[in-house]
Amino acid sequence: MTYTKPVITLLDTAGATLLELTPASGFRVIDWLPDGKTKRRNTATSAWVDGEFDATTPTDGARTGALSVRVVGSSWPVVEGRVQALLAVFDQPFRLSQLMGGVTTVWSCRPSDAGSSFTRDDAMTGQRIVNATIMMQPNPTVTGVA
Repeated sequence: MTYTKPVITLLDTAGATLLELTPASGFRVIDWLPDGKTKRRNTATSAWVDGEFDATTPTDGARTGALSVRVVGSSWPVVEGRVQALLAVFDQPFRLSQLMGGVTTVWSCRPSDAGSSFTRDDAMTGQRIVNATIMMQPNPTVTGVA
């Protein structure tokens, strides 16, 4: 089996492409870490409950993903324009698509926390790093599975 890097595409809520995070478009995904599921539980506390609490019907809670992207360009205005375009996606509800090895996974996402930083060396070489913490639906749509 050969390893293929995931292709991350950011879509609007209707499914139209906003940004494709590929080196050809000036975006290099450094890290993409979709976390596991956590359960959200409704609990009741009572002296008559056996034990400390009683859990009723656990449901899937939200997932949180971490995305780090290196933004590059031929000049600082190009880099800054790409950074602002990427940050603007995270200000609205959006969808995140991951294509890897023929399997596509799509999450619906809420407006997310994102920020950008750079060092003196980054500024001299025309690149910035964007980090985002993405609030994702617990059950993504998965296609292409055998």
